[in-house]
Amino acid sequence: MNDQPLILCVEANKEDQQLIAQNLEVHADKLVFVDNVQALFHQLEERSYDLILTDYTIEDKTFPEIAEKVRELQPMVPVLVVSALPERSHALPCLDAGALEYISKAKLFLLPSALERARREKEQLKRNLQVEEELRRANERLRSILRLRKSQA
Repeated sequence: MNDQPLILCVEANKEDQQLIAQNLEVHADKLVFVDNVQALFHQLEERSYDLILTDYTIEDKTFPEIAEKVRELQPMVPVLVVSALPERSHALPCLDAGALEYISKAKLFLLPSALERARREKEQLKRNLQVEEELRRANERLRSILRLRKSQA
């Protein structure tokens, strides 16, 4: 299926990688796993992704600590944070840092619905950016017309 999203997954634990892959319901060729921050940044520099799925803790960093660089490299890509850490104490900093959702590893069955929400959010963002660009061009045309009329008066 060609319409499946390309997902970059940051997860060091091999067992968790398997659980995530099983719960995502996507083809294996649409899922790229990396296990460290350097590999994450390298992948984001080399290839465009539809979704980033990351553990809260990546080596000695947390998602909120690397979120700015992730956004700099691929600002339009939704991020889902998956973690075994308690939701209440870690979810808010992740959401504040730009994550779309924070999902407990105990609730990986929620991944397909989160993936669908991320797809819808990305499509809406694209549409919003297109409308903003159309408005910008229309405003510029209007300014040009007004300048022309003013100079003819």
